[in-house]
Amino acid sequence: MQQGALFDLINQLHCWAEPISIDGEIYYWASKQMICNEIPLAYSKVDTF
Repeated sequence: MQQGALFDLINQLHCWAEPISIDGEIYYWASKQMICNEIPLAYSKVDTF
């Protein structure tokens, strides 16, 4: 379940993460804490991520 939730979250990263443009390419930043906040049932602590 945890891996499925994480894969889905990363797949939808462009919907909720702030885009960063570097040399004309778009990148998205997701910290461990942001991921824990988005799916708290799968990851309750940053260490478990």
